[in-house]
Amino acid sequence: MDGIVISSLINELRGKILGSAINKIHQPESYEIILSIGKNKLLLSANPSCPRVNLTMRNKISAQNPQRFCMVLRKHIQNARIINIIQPNFDRIIIFEIKAVNGIGDTAFYKLIAEIMGKHSNIILVDDKNLIVDAIKHIPPEKSSVRQILPNFQYEMPPNKNKFDPTKISAEQFFNCGEPLYKFLNGISPVVSEEIAADKNIFFEIRRDIANKNYVNEIIFDEKNTPIILSAIDLKKYDKKVKYASISQAIADFYADRNKIQTGDLQKIILNNIVRCEKKIKLQSQTLDQTKNKDMLKLCGELLMANAYQIPKGCDSFIAENYYDNNSKMEIKLDKNLTAVENAQVYFKKYNRQKRTQVAVIEQLDKNNAQLKYLETVLQNLRLCQNKADLAEIRLELYQQKILHKPKKSKQIQKSLPLHFVSSDGFDIYVGKNNIQNDFLTFKFARPNDFWLHVKNIPGSHVIIKCEKNDVSEKTLSEAANICAFYSKAFESSNVAVDYTKKKFVKKTSGAKPGMVIYENYKTIFASPNQKLIEELKKDD
Repeated sequence: MDGIVISSLINELRGKILGSAINKIHQPESYEIILSIGKNKLLLSANPSCPRVNLTMRNKISAQNPQRFCMVLRKHIQNARIINIIQPNFDRIIIFEIKAVNGIGDTAFYKLIAEIMGKHSNIILVDDKNLIVDAIKHIPPEKSSVRQILPNFQYEMPPNKNKFDPTKISAEQFFNCGEPLYKFLNGISPVVSEEIAADKNIFFEIRRDIANKNYVNEIIFDEKNTPIILSAIDLKKYDKKVKYASISQAIADFYADRNKIQTGDLQKIILNNIVRCEKKIKLQSQTLDQTKNKDMLKLCGELLMANAYQIPKGCDSFIAENYYDNNSKMEIKLDKNLTAVENAQVYFKKYNRQKRTQVAVIEQLDKNNAQLKYLETVLQNLRLCQNKADLAEIRLELYQQKILHKPKKSKQIQKSLPLHFVSSDGFDIYVGKNNIQNDFLTFKFARPNDFWLHVKNIPGSHVIIKCEKNDVSEKTLSEAANICAFYSKAFESSNVAVDYTKKKFVKKTSGAKPGMVIYENYKTIFASPNQKLIEELKKDD
């Protein structure tokens, strides 16, 4: 996110949230804040790997115990109004000027500052005396001797090394700048600097477009369709690009596509296991087919024993009367070097061998079918990952199932939580994002008379309607079925069959995989996933 992208974003934010009140504040991850402002949600992220600010439609779950910075923001600026949004010196900084009312009814002014600067990114709350109230990242003296970010310290802008504001620089100053330009101009990225270097008149075209709010929001892709550049001007030298009317949507898609790579290793592991499982099932099914005539071998042995007295040695076949089938005639092949009894024993041995094979293969086939069903649920759960906590929980689950050797070592990550919705009639609805959460919701969280929902015969989340002693309305049931269908492999389908029953009728068999259950006394309802409805019912915990 360079200065031009931020300029385009501020232009969009002024039209969407300026003058609106901050209704809710959440902190879904250590370095992320989401502000609910009117009908909009604003994401501010100081994550070193993907720092950004953008309007978002995505709902993220907060920790059950809000983190320190979130509580500070709620205390000082919840229900406050955004009165200005500025970009100082065309830098990678957004300042939200906020008017609040304090606990005794007096007006108070704050600045919420988002510094989008790679690993040095931060989100800082400053009061009207320019003192830091708090920050999402504290920078003590031992971390930086140049600039400390701590409560009650004076806020200072990041050092800009005497760079020029490109929207205010004179033509003479511009042409006296050295190369590369990004070292002399604030908010100009190396990519844009390269574009200008090809023709310096382009700089004045860009500046005119910025002044006229004429932005071209686009994502540039490489030959592997990986997003590599986010821009608010049209970069002529690149061909593979997608243009956006909204810079927020461009930012969201850019980082969403890049973040998909984080699940790539898990997806590959799961898909490889699915392929192996399917190969085993195919081979075992073929072996099982070869044992389907085992009872005929047993019959041949019995008929030979019954007629042994009349079968001379040296015969290569015998026509026997099948007393199991109205004495119909059947031909039995013989080894002429063996007696009738010895031939019968050969048939019995083949029968017993195939019987043992059949029992073993059926057992293995059942295990592999259960494993395949389980792996498909984990693959579906990857789609629901919203943050590192969700991903870490799936890694832990795969480690416990001996699919991963060991979970990746990482810093302490806050616990991943189930999704929470509230129906139009006021019933709480909870959705598991992975099999650990599914088991928790169904067997620890839900009460016996709560409703339990799951799509029929398709990988998907467990859904719980908390109803205690109240009867669930048809509307709530319909909405919960819609949610259930959306959070399943059938999320792009219509008329999805969803089974529902009381939680007390859901059981887990001994040795069953995480999330795998059996249920009875159920009914089926049909639902077509409706994302707009789901967003309206989403509860920001």
